[in-house]
Amino acid sequence: MRRMLLLAAALLLAFAAPAAGQYTADSSIVIRSFDTELRVQPDGTVEVREKLRLKFTGEWRGILRDLALDHNTARGRRERLQIEIDGATDGRGEALRWQEDDAENSWARRMRIFIPRAHNAERTVVIRYRVRNAVRFYFAGDAMGDSRAAADFDELYWNSTGVSWDMPIERATARIVLPPGVRPLQWAGYAGPAGSTDRGVEVSVDSARGVVAFRAERPLGAFEGMTVAAGWPAGAIAMRPTEAEMRRAEAVRLWPLLLPILTFLLSLRAWRRRGRDPRAQSVVVGYEPPEGMTPAEVGTLIDHQAEMRDITSTLVDLAVRGYVGIEEQQEKKLLGLITSTEYVFHQRTPPGGR
Repeated sequence: MRRMLLLAAALLLAFAAPAAGQYTADSSIVIRSFDTELRVQPDGTVEVREKLRLKFTGEWRGILRDLALDHNTARGRRERLQIEIDGATDGRGEALRWQEDDAENSWARRMRIFIPRAHNAERTVVIRYRVRNAVRFYFAGDAMGDSRAAADFDELYWNSTGVSWDMPIERATARIVLPPGVRPLQWAGYAGPAGSTDRGVEVSVDSARGVVAFRAERPLGAFEGMTVAAGWPAGAIAMRPTEAEMRRAEAVRLWPLLLPILTFLLSLRAWRRRGRDPRAQSVVVGYEPPEGMTPAEVGTLIDHQAEMRDITSTLVDLAVRGYVGIEEQQEKKLLGLITSTEYVFHQRTPPGGR
């Protein structure tokens, strides 16, 4: 029994070896190079290829790659990127096993990539995926920071490394390849933590081939990344929407905001038709209760209470209809100085009744 317990403990220790993103005193990961290629297709899809050269110190099972889904459109609206993951391979093109795990937030997709023999060694991982809505579409007059767009153009603005790595990146490069025959109009690169405006990125442009290349001018520390951007004339993307289509799409997206107003208007209409109190009119005095009802029933319905006056009115009504006889009796007291009046009720059978 003791031998079985020792064997189970050994297995648990083996499976508890450092996993992706976990460090021990004698284990670490360094990204020696992070090379990204972004190919813009004529239909607007962007094919992404990430090639990572990793140096493993100690024993590891793989890495985690968080693909950010947070994206801002040309008009500053936040939307979720539509990413299709093709998979991961090693440096020789052999497929690597991977699985999708739950990310730390809902605006990311996490790939857990298993890398064999990641023990005191350097390994290459190639990740491929496609993004359907990464291209921004600008129209003349759209706000661009402190200025406005002078003409229609398209843009790819992309964080090529991500900022979720807790290990350094010694060298980061990226290249944006535009559709055939398209030349870039503008470009920019940024390096640093999320939101950084540091332009410590070297940019080279091959207009004839439609390629813009970027290289970070310094190594990137933990949770730092490189963002690249390139713009080109409108018309290269076949699925580019018109400005009217963009406005209609924006209106469709915002229509739920009209629900409270619509609910209020419909409620107001229903109240004005059936809920509001009737206008004040002249009151006609009624001395008789409605047919089929007694005075007590009417009085109780009016104020929702059965009061003494409702009971006395019922007695008078019974007397009028011949069911009860009311006899007034007076009695003199103290030599006729005080007179008291009492009423005696007699049960009767009305004419024609039983």
